[in-house]
Amino acid sequence: ALTTLPLSQDSYIPFCDDFGPLNLGTVYKFCRTMEGLLQRPDWLRHKLIYFCPLHPRVCTNAAFLLSCYMLLCRGASAKEAVAPFADIQPRPFLPYRDATFVRSDFDLEFESCVKGVDKAARNGWFSMSKFDLIRYDKLSDPLFADLHELCHKFVAFKGPVQQGEGVFDHRPNKFVSIFKELRVTAVVRLNEVRYSSKIFTDNGIRHYDLFFEDCSVPPPNIISSFFDICDRERRVAVHCFAGLGRTGTLIALWMMRHHGMSADEAMGWLRVVRPGCVIGEQQHFLKSCEHMQWQGNYCATPEARKSSWRQSMCAKQLKEAMSNKRRARQQ
Repeated sequence: ALTTLPLSQDSYIPFCDDFGPLNLGTVYKFCRTMEGLLQRPDWLRHKLIYFCPLHPRVCTNAAFLLSCYMLLCRGASAKEAVAPFADIQPRPFLPYRDATFVRSDFDLEFESCVKGVDKAARNGWFSMSKFDLIRYDKLSDPLFADLHELCHKFVAFKGPVQQGEGVFDHRPNKFVSIFKELRVTAVVRLNEVRYSSKIFTDNGIRHYDLFFEDCSVPPPNIISSFFDICDRERRVAVHCFAGLGRTGTLIALWMMRHHGMSADEAMGWLRVVRPGCVIGEQQHFLKSCEHMQWQGNYCATPEARKSSWRQSMCAKQLKEAMSNKRRARQQ
């Protein structure tokens, strides 16, 4: 007899026209479900067929999930995990894109996201045996904290505000106890001032301001200062307005330098953990930084492409999308 069990690939809540990769909680639940099915005594002699609709976005997320399962639960390398999908013609997969409605000019393939998960697992940032799904879901909930642990060094979160305008705006004092639990020693603010840093410093958490424009790329002095802070601090909580673009860009750059990740691998991992990370021109910037020459914590970064219209449009759309996504989560 044929037994059919539904496994959803549609759990991604988009900001704009983005559709994945599916987040780390979904990856974990999928892997646990697959393991449970394959270990059932009455199924040991049978093959498990996993199928999905022929919609390119759904196919892409299905291939990503299956590849992560092979990587995390079956001991496959990243190359081995994605290999079964390489020869499918015509290719039914779409590249992932950034969290805007602006026409995408940067492709992030699902294979790169799998490689990012592989690098993270090898660095000890994630394992199936130690991952706490309840904690991940709680901290990521925009009603609670909108916060993610990206690796041993960094926590990314939406920028707090002194006077919140709604249920999704959190005051800085809310994060003090969370940061104590996560062993955060410093907060880095990348956006304009919307709260007093005294709330953190009075509680023994150092605070740094490294402002640069929304949806833009960091200049060399900001990168150098950020890396200096990271060298001094045990664990750093980073935010901009949404905790996605500027935040993700600097953290990705650190991962590229200190852990040998490619730009695509770093962006892939960040978006798996914290969907929406790295916006617009920031994607091209990270790609152009892959072969930079460093002198200590200083580097002469490539000149960013100029497009003030695109930058402002990305920033506007992301802010609107943050509100829309949180309303969807609340319903």
